[in-house]
Amino acid sequence: YAFWRKRIHPNSLEYVKSSLDTMTKLRKVAQMEYKWEHPTLGEVVVRSSGRRAADSDGMLVLEGYHRIFSNIEEV
Repeated sequence: YAFWRKRIHPNSLEYVKSSLDTMTKLRKVAQMEYKWEHPTLGEVVVRSSGRRAADSDGMLVLEGYHRIFSNIEEV
């Protein structure tokens, strides 16, 4: 979580937090697009989607995906 969280662009942070609240508190699927600092590619646009799964060992568990959305080549 910390690895992912610290790379979210500051302008997108409130938007992402709101989407996470939708997932965690309302237990609904949420999808978001935002700028993220990739460790080797630099700033990219990603699309993330997820939902809250069954909690495990006292930890909140989210399942979904995190995908680079910028610079995708069409085939």
